[in-house]
Amino acid sequence: MVECLIVELCKRLNACSGLHKLFGFMTDFESLTLDDLQKCATHLVESYPDDIEASFVDELVQFKAILEANQDRTITHMNGLLELDGD
Repeated sequence: MVECLIVELCKRLNACSGLHKLFGFMTDFESLTLDDLQKCATHLVESYPDDIEASFVDELVQFKAILEANQDRTITHMNGLLELDGD
């Protein structure tokens, strides 16, 4: 029974590791170099070509630049930026 539990936990760990390889960069994208950010975003787009447009890479780069240029990082301000983008 313990062996079965270990096998199942390993399967879940592998599944979570795969997701982290695809999406993990989004939690610390501000610390990534521009080249690394583009590579990670491109890999994500290539992994989900029917769901994510190629323009996502450029949009993420622009979003990083906005965050770096703007020191106001309150939720209210960030929400306002997103609303402006949606207009």
